[in-house]
Amino acid sequence: MPIEQQAFFQTVSAKKTAVVSDFNWEPQLISTDSRTIPPGGIFIPLRGENHDGHVFLKQVLESTARLGFCDEAYFQAHQTELADLPLILVSDTLVAYQSLARQWRRQMNLPVVGITGSSGKTSTKELLAAVLAPFYKVHKNALNYNNQIGVPKTLLELTPEDQICIVEMGMRGLGQIDELARISEPNVGLISQIGTAHLSELGSQENIARAKWELAEYLQAHQGLLLGQADDAWQRQMAPTTPELKLLWCGAAPDSTVRLLSVEESEEGQTLIYQLPEGPPRRLRLCLPGQHQARNLMLCLGYLYSLGHSLPDNFEVVPEQLSGRNEQIHLPGEITLINDAYNANPDSMRAALQVLASLPAKGRKWAVLGKMAELGPSSERFHRELGNYCLNLPLHGLCVIGAEARPLAEAASKSAAFEVHFFESNASCAKFLQGQIQAQDQIFFKGSRSARLEEVIAALLAAPQKAHP
Repeated sequence: MPIEQQAFFQTVSAKKTAVVSDFNWEPQLISTDSRTIPPGGIFIPLRGENHDGHVFLKQVLESTARLGFCDEAYFQAHQTELADLPLILVSDTLVAYQSLARQWRRQMNLPVVGITGSSGKTSTKELLAAVLAPFYKVHKNALNYNNQIGVPKTLLELTPEDQICIVEMGMRGLGQIDELARISEPNVGLISQIGTAHLSELGSQENIARAKWELAEYLQAHQGLLLGQADDAWQRQMAPTTPELKLLWCGAAPDSTVRLLSVEESEEGQTLIYQLPEGPPRRLRLCLPGQHQARNLMLCLGYLYSLGHSLPDNFEVVPEQLSGRNEQIHLPGEITLINDAYNANPDSMRAALQVLASLPAKGRKWAVLGKMAELGPSSERFHRELGNYCLNLPLHGLCVIGAEARPLAEAASKSAAFEVHFFESNASCAKFLQGQIQAQDQIFFKGSRSARLEEVIAALLAAPQKAHP
């Protein structure tokens, strides 16, 4: 018979949230993926939109795992099959998984930094890890593990050697940042920007701001610290709603604790001059282009300052390079593909196109843009506004892909400085570019994940070299 739930868990709320009470477990043995269960491991099956991990319980427990978790409802419906297996019955396996992660985070007892924002979360995470690295052993979430499953996974990967944990927090609706905060229990928060991402789910930018500010509300309730973007109008508007919050502004505004004084762009990145509350202005080099990255870096320096540290003058910040985020790929003939196609919204599109415009021009500049998803009824307007924004860019050509992005192409076609080409598919755009690009061209790619612009990049990489004169 299954191991009784109460032997290991206690019910602490009306929702029957499971909390570990008397169970000797090791986090490295836990997996939610039936394909990666270590010998003697613990399998926690989760329900997804298209699958239910519970269907693998019997197979896994008869092969590699020594213990499995199971929803009570699923067990009741499959008692004949599961009756003799070593199971812990819980009301919700996802809640149990999150509870285990929270308990492990408490046992490790180290500072946790939560990072959210409409755009720039991942790059800010990498920037923070880079500035903390000279002082601390930092653990951070891998890839885009920033949701209700990825955050617990990140926490369960903590080791006693780790000194600071960085947790990226994504969301698609109200209440989700609060949920992630209650799982990870951050001491510190960073908000990169409040913009227009997920407008279709939340309905208004005000709701987006409320959703992101849930991190601030959690920190206020738990005496935590928030590093806010001093130049973000929505963060300024939300700040009075949390009057007891310990808040440090960072950015170009005069009241910034870490104030950005100037930015000088170069081919290698940018040189920043910034001011701390004490001492003369300092200089650092950032290998990433874009003033939005400079502003994100000020948040990271603000946290470092709060810990009593500062970087030496002329320090170089070199964050880890991530695929699809300003990733440069070089082809024969000094052709450069700039892959920034991991995701897109109106704010990140403009910021990235500013970066393209600021790059030293060796040859011609192309922009290949896909749709911006999740904008709801405002989608056509935002695409058209972006097309108008492109009119002032120093481009040789603009390629726009997909029916949802057609308004972008229509607006940009008013340009007399460059040609606009619209394509229904990635394949047709790739075929066009193969016959067009020349030595020293720079081709920039950006769109939402569902646009799959990496398909165009893959086609260009696979093309014979003679297609790149």
